[in-house]
Amino acid sequence: KKFSGMLNSAIFTIKKRKRPPSEDEISEWAAKYPQVYDIVTSIAGKKAQDAMLEGEKKYAHLAELETKLSKKEAEQELMKAHPDFGEIRQSAEFHDWVALQPLNIQDSLYKNNTDARSAARSLDLYKADMRKSKKSTPSAAKAVPRGGSAAAPTNGKQTFSESQIERMSIDEYEALESQIDDARRNGSFLYDVSGAAR
Repeated sequence: KKFSGMLNSAIFTIKKRKRPPSEDEISEWAAKYPQVYDIVTSIAGKKAQDAMLEGEKKYAHLAELETKLSKKEAEQELMKAHPDFGEIRQSAEFHDWVALQPLNIQDSLYKNNTDARSAARSLDLYKADMRKSKKSTPSAAKAVPRGGSAAAPTNGKQTFSESQIERMSIDEYEALESQIDDARRNGSFLYDVSGAAR
């Protein structure tokens, strides 16, 4: 009964106030009603802890959703840059190549979930390396596309034309690149596509 009376008195004191209490008033009230003060602070502390835990759960859930969304967006961006990535990542050849790369490239492909640009650049490098390793160095005659053989040498100079180069594959062009550059430099290159605009 005594405690109940103190609690009611304390509640009445709180209710009749017109403004928030000052620090001194709170200290005075706590000294006057120590048991009530302990209960109130205990309840307030539990409420604050519950609110904090609830906030942390909501934040963790939002962070998880944001990560999933970022991962999905990154996957879509990567598939735009490399539509064949699904096939590439099933290849043992790809994983063997990654194992030989520096750690930052390995991380960009294996640990990275959100940076599509980094993964795309590593895939660019993989494809470039594969083209180099698979390319046998064909002779000039084999490298020239069908129906577009290099023109016969004029005064000992090999000639090429724009229309020939347009029909070449990347491998064919790379095999003849130095000769094509020579033809451009020595004036034996034929500008039969853009010639009128030059």
